[in-house]
Amino acid sequence: MSHQFHWNSRDDHRPISTSSLASSVLSKSRLSRSKKRTADHPMPDMFGKDGIIIVDSPSNPGVPIVYRSADFRAANPDRLNLNMRQLPVMPILEGEEKLRMLNLQHNSISQLQNLHLLRRLVFLDMYDNLVQDMAGLDSLPALRVLMLGRNRCVPMQGSSSWPH
Repeated sequence: MSHQFHWNSRDDHRPISTSSLASSVLSKSRLSRSKKRTADHPMPDMFGKDGIIIVDSPSNPGVPIVYRSADFRAANPDRLNLNMRQLPVMPILEGEEKLRMLNLQHNSISQLQNLHLLRRLVFLDMYDNLVQDMAGLDSLPALRVLMLGRNRCVPMQGSSSWPH
């Protein structure tokens, strides 16, 4: 039996194993769409008190998708804090193309992936993860600050395109 995960957006930020939460969230949003809501966005009452919900991707199991409520995104459109969420991989950041600062400290992320839509990202904090190499940074043309302390990085070899 395959399990999907819901990463708790409340205080403890621990993943909760369920068999169908992600599909349930998506099904509920399909049933009660408004003009602003698309088929793949969760219902507003599903968000935690920090305005974030993280669900397993139905098309790519094991890859979390991060959604932020419209109110929280409007309050801080250029910043997102995903500190201590026990994320095993870099999440897909749905609707976050305007991000300039992203905090992913204290997770278990080993690869820099799913960043191609963050063209405006200037500051990426990956402190205390499991990052081993910096492949994927080429998709971040505006990146100026990269925090990689307490990772497992190996020296860059043959990278002529980064830093910019």
